[in-house]
Order: sequence, then structure tokens, then C-alpha cells
Amino acid sequence: MARPFFTGALLLILLQACSKSHSPQPGLMGQWRLIKVVNTLNMNPGTIGYDQETLVLQLKPDSTYMKTNAGALAESGTFSIVFNSRSVSDTTISFSPSNNDPYTRVAEISGLELHLRDVDSYEVYQKQ
Repeated sequence: MARPFFTGALLLILLQACSKSHSPQPGLMGQWRLIKVVNTLNMNPGTIGYDQETLVLQLKPDSTYMKTNAGALAESGTFSIVFNSRSVSDTTISFSPSNNDPYTRVAEISGLELHLRDVDSYEVYQKQ
């Protein structure tokens, strides 16, 4: 009788270790200014630089976010972070805008930069 219980408990622990959704990390919270967008499509690769402070992503500890463009609200909603214990590059942020369909980006923080990767491009934000 104890053996099936032990096996079930062990299986539950192992499944939870594979992928976990966590509350936001303190280093991720705050304002991030978009500094460039890199298009990785083979047909039209290129980088667009953003020298002016126009697009800002604000991530809040209550799992809400806002994107503003030149101070005007462009998007807002909630977000969640999923860390995959097998690889840091599998960390994702899922955004759920209040007025649009949800989307997910692979996230990586390098110093004061936040990289959000999509299938054909990635955005680079700088911590404010």
C-alpha cells in the first residue's frame, strides 16, 4: 500500500520539476526601453535602432504590464513567466493583453538588457 503512494508522490515531484510557472523575479520588474528590433528572416535580415525613448515596457510585481509609445498607452494586460529547469533559453514570458490575443516570447536577461525573441525577430530592451 505504501509503495503506490510513494511512486505517485515521486512522479508528482518529478513532473513539477520539469517546468514551473513563477511569480515575477525582482530583476525583471520595472521599466524597459526598446533600443532595437532585429529581424532574423533570411530574406530580409536587419536591425532597427531606437535612439529616442518612445516604446517602454513596464513589468509590475502584481503580474500586470503596460507598453507605452511616446507616453501613450499602447497595450496593457497580465503576464506570466515559465522557467524550464532543463535550459535557461527555454524561459518564456506569456503576455495576455486586455484588448488582443495572448502571445509568448522567449526571454533572456543579459546585464541591463532584456531580449524577447519571437520566431522571426527579437526585441532588445534596456533597463531604465
